[in-house]
Amino acid sequence: MEKFFNPDKKIVIPVLGINLLLILIIIGMVFVSSNRVETMYSEMAAERWENDALAYSEVSLYYENISGLTESDIFNIRNSVQTKLAEDSFIDEGSENRAWIDSYSTQTTTTIRKDSTNLDVDVYLVGGDFFKIHPIPLKGGNYLDIENQDFNQIVLDENVAWNLFGSNNIEGMKVWIGESVYTIAGVVGVSEDKADIQAYGEHDCVYIPFKAYSKEDKELKATNYQAVIPNPIKNYAKNILAEAAGIHFKTDEELKNSRTILNFDDVELVENTDRYSIISLFGKRNNHKYVDMRVNTIQYPYWENVAKYNETQMLRWLNAAMILSIIPLLSLVYLMIWLYKRRRWALKPVRFVTGKISGAIEEKKIKKYEEKEKKKEEEELELRMKNSNPQVQQGSENINP
Repeated sequence: MEKFFNPDKKIVIPVLGINLLLILIIIGMVFVSSNRVETMYSEMAAERWENDALAYSEVSLYYENISGLTESDIFNIRNSVQTKLAEDSFIDEGSENRAWIDSYSTQTTTTIRKDSTNLDVDVYLVGGDFFKIHPIPLKGGNYLDIENQDFNQIVLDENVAWNLFGSNNIEGMKVWIGESVYTIAGVVGVSEDKADIQAYGEHDCVYIPFKAYSKEDKELKATNYQAVIPNPIKNYAKNILAEAAGIHFKTDEELKNSRTILNFDDVELVENTDRYSIISLFGKRNNHKYVDMRVNTIQYPYWENVAKYNETQMLRWLNAAMILSIIPLLSLVYLMIWLYKRRRWALKPVRFVTGKISGAIEEKKIKKYEEKEKKKEEEELELRMKNSNPQVQQGSENINP
């Protein structure tokens, strides 16, 4: 054992090098992970909306196709959230500043055409503040003007734009879907990230106001609803939206006591803002092995599939970082034991420094005491001289008138 705590220098130097390398790798993993989250603009809406005085949270609802939200349902959810925020003084009467934003969408597939060119595309029917929550980079033109009564607007992704027009500068031009004519508002980019490409699917995308379809199909349902809501305390925003939508999500305690952690319901509630924090990821480590089990038919939009992929990747990085940290932690324990065994030698520099400090303090005290004593002696000597020579004192009195 004694030999174990007296390692050869030939061993110590490589071990120190390995520890330094592992620590740098862990720091690099954390840096890459945090940068990846910041590039996911659909997950960062709360950060863009919040201010120094108030934190926000982005919360999402994902539904099965048959149990989504009609426009009437969305109206009721908005009223409920608005009422609750007003009761809790987050909304000032008469103020034009918005306290929260929301969006809703669903997905379908159709054929878009321009002249004799036909193209199969995925259509995202969107409403509310969709492009505030999903600020997909513009390549030309503008986003949809959802408040405009002209619902026959359309935004193309750049692949569709180039396949139909050979350009991104096509604002104001027309395309056809069925018998309906749509005016192009703008063109958005397509991510070249590998995960985005996989989630995007075989078809390229276009975006149309939800109302453009709902005016023909009154029972059209949104399968995704998102809101960015004030979140002064943990789960405040999540609870507000769950209550407004009439759903119950399992608390951490309920999940702990539940027979299964899988979601068998026709709706899933996700808090986007907190999902990538170290604490949140650490809590999902044991349960994430069941992530591939699908027990419902919820169809996630491509941005949520990308988010789930990144969540899985970050969990893997977290597990890898924990494994890599074993050697540095064991080395730290070894160092503490080694220092303890040589505490007299290890404490010599500390004792030397503390001794110097104590000596300087003591020297200062002695010097101050000597100065005080010297001054006291001088005062006593002056007093004795005055008492022993009264003529000097009398003479000084005679001089004064």
